[in-house]
Order: sequence, then C-alpha cells, then structure tokens
Amino acid sequence: YVYPDIDFCSNPEAICDHIRTHELRWLISFLDWSGRVETYVDAITGWSYMDELKKFVDSGMADDAFITAVTNIVTKNCHNLDICADTWGEDPDKDYFELNRRVDFRNIITNVLNLPETAPPTVTPKSIVPTFAPTVYIPPTPQPTSIPKTVVVLSPNSTSKCKYNMVVLAPMVALA
Repeated sequence: YVYPDIDFCSNPEAICDHIRTHELRWLISFLDWSGRVETYVDAITGWSYMDELKKFVDSGMADDAFITAVTNIVTKNCHNLDICADTWGEDPDKDYFELNRRVDFRNIITNVLNLPETAPPTVTPKSIVPTFAPTVYIPPTPQPTSIPKTVVVLSPNSTSKCKYNMVVLAPMVALA
C-alpha cells in the first residue's frame, strides 16, 4: 500500500484532512486523469480522447475544440454537452473556469513542456512507415589530427556549493 496509515474507506475525507493532503490530491488527480479522461470513449458517437489527442497534436495544437472537450470530460464527464445525457450538475462559473483551463492548458504546452504551437505539416510524407536511420545526412566532424594542449578534469569539491571543481591541466602528456 502506498499510504498504509490512511484508511480511505472509513475516512474518505483524509484526502483533504491528512497532513499530506497536497500529495494525496496530486496523486488522486493523476489516477482520475488516467482512469477517466485518457480512457474516455463515448459509446454513442465513438469520440475517443486518445484519437482526438492525436488529431489535436497532428493539427498543430491550435484548435480549442479539443481543450473544450477535455474540460467537459473533467468537469461534466462528457465531451460534448449538447449530445451527452450523462452530465453532472450545472456549474454557475463554467465560462470563467473554462477560460482559465484553456489558458492553463496552453501555458503547460508552451511553458512547462516547451512544446511550440505549430502548424500542421505542409507536405504529406511519401511513406508512413518509420525508418530506423536518420533521413538527413550530416557528415561527421573531422578526426583530430593532433593531441589537445589542455585537459579539463572535474574533481569532487566539499568546500562550496559547487559539486565539482574544474582543474585545467597543461601541457598534456602524450596518450598511451
């Protein structure tokens, strides 16, 4: 058990009351995401989170329709509120939170994951079969023709915040 000291059956509020509440909430949100959002498939329309995620990424991550659908899954357990019958209660702050989720989603894509929002490819690949070799040839750098004149050695350091000291040795002796 990950948390053997917590009995969630007799005290489900432990998620909010426990001294490790932030850690528990983070873990529960990951479990909820992987168990409910990533596996989401609408039985009526066939709309699938994973399929739509692939389309979203392939189209340059620019369409807010995917973000809105994911927001609806998280908040209402349904990707399209116009056609799904299994929605949860009305949210009076829906518009405010939906805008914030959209902004947060874009911030995670660009600032946390460092993924640029891109345009879809302009050229259709000739083959959809991946290759196991580079497709662009970059010639190797030339082999050294002489022995370097200096060598940098990192040595352990216990007297400062730096983990290592840099020591430059010169001249270098011939390699065996």
